[in-house]
Amino acid sequence: MDTPLLRKMAEPDLPSVLDIERLCFSMPWSEASFLSELYSPRSIVMLAEINGKVVGYICVSHFEEEAQLLNLAVHPDFRKSGTGRALLSSALYRLKENGCKNIFLEVRESNSTSIKFYEKSGFRQSGNRKNYYIKPVENAVIMRLEL
Repeated sequence: MDTPLLRKMAEPDLPSVLDIERLCFSMPWSEASFLSELYSPRSIVMLAEINGKVVGYICVSHFEEEAQLLNLAVHPDFRKSGTGRALLSSALYRLKENGCKNIFLEVRESNSTSIKFYEKSGFRQSGNRKNYYIKPVENAVIMRLEL
C-alpha cells in the first residue's frame, strides 16, 4: 500500500472527511464541529491522502502545555496501513514544537484495538469517565502521553 501524504485539512475536504466520520463513529461529528476546529488557532487539523483520496484525519486542540486529541479516524479500507500512526506522529511533533508537555484523549472502554494503538504510541491509561459515551452508553478510558 502507498505511503499516505499528510497535509492540513481544508473546507473542500469536509465531504470526504464526513464520509469517514460516519463510517467510524456511532455519534459522528457535524460539519460545524470540523469547521470550528479548522478555524481555531489552537487546533491542529490534518488529513492523510493516498493516491489523491482522503483516507484519514486527526484533530488536536492545544492550549499552552496541554493538548487533547479530539478525533482520529482512518477509513476502514486503509486501516493497518500506517496512516493512523503517521497522523498521530505528525500531530505529536507539532505539539512538541508548540511547547506542549502532555496530551490526553478519551477512548471507548470496549475499543481494545484503539487502546492498544495508543499504548504502542506511548499513551498510558490514567483514569476513566463513567457513561461518557452514548449510542451505546459506555465508559471512556482516559489516556495520557507526556511529550
